[in-house]
Amino acid sequence: MLRHFTLDHFATALLVLALVSALVSALAFAAPLEASAETRMSATYETTIEAPAVEVGSPLDMRDDEYNSDYIFGMTRGVADSTMIPAVKPLFFLVTIPLDIVFLPFAAIGGLF
Repeated sequence: MLRHFTLDHFATALLVLALVSALVSALAFAAPLEASAETRMSATYETTIEAPAVEVGSPLDMRDDEYNSDYIFGMTRGVADSTMIPAVKPLFFLVTIPLDIVFLPFAAIGGLF
C-alpha cells in the first residue's frame, strides 16, 4: 500500500531534517572551539606578567574638586570600547543609549561623589 505524502508529513520531515542538521553542525563546530579554548588557557597559564612597580590609585582617590564623568553614558561607552563583533554593536546601542538617557540625571549626580 502506498501512503499519500501530505503537507503535514512534508513539514514534519523538514523539521526533523533542520533539527538533525543543527545538531550535526553544532557538534562539528564544538570540537575545534573546545580545542582552541584549551590551547588559549594553557598559553595563558604559561605566560607570566610582572606587575608594575608603580602603585595604582583607585578611582575613589580623586580630589574633592574633580568631577568624574565616567558614569555619564557609561553603558554606551562600554559597548563602544568592547571587543565584540562590530556588526552587533548597533543592536546594543539601541538598548544602551535610551537607558543612558533615562539614567543621565543619576549619572550626573553620581559624578560628584
